[in-house]
Amino acid sequence: MLGIDTTSDCAVGQVSAAPAVQTDATHPYAGHLQAFFATSPAMELVILCYADGRPLATVGEAPPNHAERVAAMASSFLALSETFAKEASHGRCSYATITSAQGLLVAVRVPSPRKLYVLCAAASRSDNLAMILRRTLDCADSLATVLP
Repeated sequence: MLGIDTTSDCAVGQVSAAPAVQTDATHPYAGHLQAFFATSPAMELVILCYADGRPLATVGEAPPNHAERVAAMASSFLALSETFAKEASHGRCSYATITSAQGLLVAVRVPSPRKLYVLCAAASRSDNLAMILRRTLDCADSLATVLP
């Protein structure tokens, strides 16, 4: 499922679609997210959200309201990690990860001067954290080329 913000004022609106690649030219980030999701059979959910936690786009299957909750928590988790790193005098936080019994979560900020977007990836344990992290960072870099 690919969910996309379909309004120009940034309100959340989801459009259901098959897992096939979305070809809507008005959303150039859709292809980047689909390509990232396809990099591993372990990928379960990819969410692009605003820094305030509102989801912009999701790829993967999720129960109702799950993507919205994950987006809000990913944004908050990354912001807390950034604050913790700064306060602990360890400099700037580059990303945040969680490893659980069921899988892996990675949250990264999409690089841009305004720091408006967060990318979150959830994967099963059948892939390793380093590979999920590398692909998430690469996707964030590619998204920076198409997002304002």
